[in-house]
Amino acid sequence: MSPLERALAREHVDELRGQFLSRFRNVSQIMDCVTCERCRLWGKLQILGLARALKILLADGDAFGLGVLQRNEVVALVNTLAQLAKSVDSIRAWQKRDVARGEDGSARRPRACRLRGV
Repeated sequence: MSPLERALAREHVDELRGQFLSRFRNVSQIMDCVTCERCRLWGKLQILGLARALKILLADGDAFGLGVLQRNEVVALVNTLAQLAKSVDSIRAWQKRDVARGEDGSARRPRACRLRGV
């Protein structure tokens, strides 16, 4: 890769990093408007976990982009990864159930917030 190509790639990474930061800040501010405190807490925890994962992916230099992880970042990252894995398992189970029933998986009525016990 030529020096020019490296410079252009670096600019592109910096531009992407800036876009991710601004969007995560926007989502975090939107989460402040959620009335359910548990939902707001879980949402912010997941946003922090996703932001840390992207920070690791976009980091340059140090081993695996880890640097120094703060305790809340580690907790958020592990919780977010666990939630994503659980979501993937749920989607697989729903797809198997819909195939077994012969349904096409069309939209259904959304359920109420499960965190509030409703």
